[in-house]
Amino acid sequence: MSSLDTRSSTGGRRSPRAWLGAVAALAVVLTVGACEDPLDVENPNNLVEEDVATPTAVPATVNGALATTTDMIGEVNAIYATASDEVRWIGSRDAWHSLSQGNLDDPTNEFSDATFPTVGTARYMVDRAVRLAEQYDSEGELGDRVHLARAYLYAAITYVTIADSYDDFVMPESATEAVPPVGADNMSQLYQDAIGFLDTGVSVARDIGNTELETRMLAMRARAYHALGMWNKLNPAGSTPGDPLVSSSEADADAQAVLGEVGTSADWKYELTFSSSTVSSNVAFQINQRGELQFGPALVQANPEDLTDIEAIVIEDPIDEVVDPVASATINSFIGADEYASHTVTSAREMHLILAESALAQADTSGFTTHVNHVRSMDNLTDYSGQVDATSLLEHERQVNLLLQVRRLSDMYRFGETSSDWLQQSRAMTEPGTFFPIAITEIRSNPNVGG
Repeated sequence: MSSLDTRSSTGGRRSPRAWLGAVAALAVVLTVGACEDPLDVENPNNLVEEDVATPTAVPATVNGALATTTDMIGEVNAIYATASDEVRWIGSRDAWHSLSQGNLDDPTNEFSDATFPTVGTARYMVDRAVRLAEQYDSEGELGDRVHLARAYLYAAITYVTIADSYDDFVMPESATEAVPPVGADNMSQLYQDAIGFLDTGVSVARDIGNTELETRMLAMRARAYHALGMWNKLNPAGSTPGDPLVSSSEADADAQAVLGEVGTSADWKYELTFSSSTVSSNVAFQINQRGELQFGPALVQANPEDLTDIEAIVIEDPIDEVVDPVASATINSFIGADEYASHTVTSAREMHLILAESALAQADTSGFTTHVNHVRSMDNLTDYSGQVDATSLLEHERQVNLLLQVRRLSDMYRFGETSSDWLQQSRAMTEPGTFFPIAITEIRSNPNVGG
């Protein structure tokens, strides 16, 4: 870590410029103390939101939506993975420990509370990007329509992530508006909203001939339809579904279209990247730098004298009974990237797994076998031919191929899995399907949200 740590102890980022700005402001106050009001000045460089609501500002606004979406993913992944069995607390901060124990429902948890405004910022920015891009596109002033398609894609990613991770949320249209929550029973509407963004985005991408962007949106739409199916399995929370398998004809059609474009054997991925010039990933920072978190015992064996040190990767492929190669590659790549580990939004592997699950739900053994073996062949593993229970194999393949992609907790709930760190009385244990609540910061500032 550099001598100037750009993160606060709670895991949030502090820009070095913010510290310099604070020092400069203090200097101004000290040097103009004789003034009646040192803040009563006219600054010709001040900008308000309306000043950048122009056609030429749309690309920058969409890039801002990408930045806030990427930042949100890194923040959400830290609390989500810790609440699952992917990551566990090993450090000094009790709030991480509480999440690791399965206590997701506490609105005062400092880390889920610190994450909530980041998610809200991303949601606000993607909505603004969509509104501006749509407005100027309808007026014929947008120019390159790729910015409109990108805005739809980032909005869909943000909406799906919120629906995947929260039991309720607040979605004001303006930055200062206090509105009622969406409502726990209505959170599935966020998936429908994401699908609506993608419906239009796919059409735009086709109109402009951007095949790669179209493929990303088709894959994201398949994921949204599948996630909606999982939401319906898990809500209302409180029990493990008797039938955990999801089958969606819409998801299947989009997944097939993606594989038709990239190839059934291609290891295609759509990733969000982090860098020193943009933003860093909080989950990567907490594991690789701060040492507050570590991969869970279901995945790795840590040195008992130094829990930040991984002695071995222990998760095995259930057929070949060797260390699972994709889990090993993902963990090693993640560690090697320091705090800038990329995030896979969706992939060809996920498309195959969506199709494999749908086939299994329909008792189509041949279809399941075909798609699960496409995934296994990417890592030179032995083909499945009935050696193990098919549902157990599906769960394993999702666990390793979707590692750290904000999927595992939902899978644990629907397949009846628990973390070795969960307390017996925790909400994760007693009410499967529990995710994160509206945070205390919002509760205290919004009179429409109950405590």
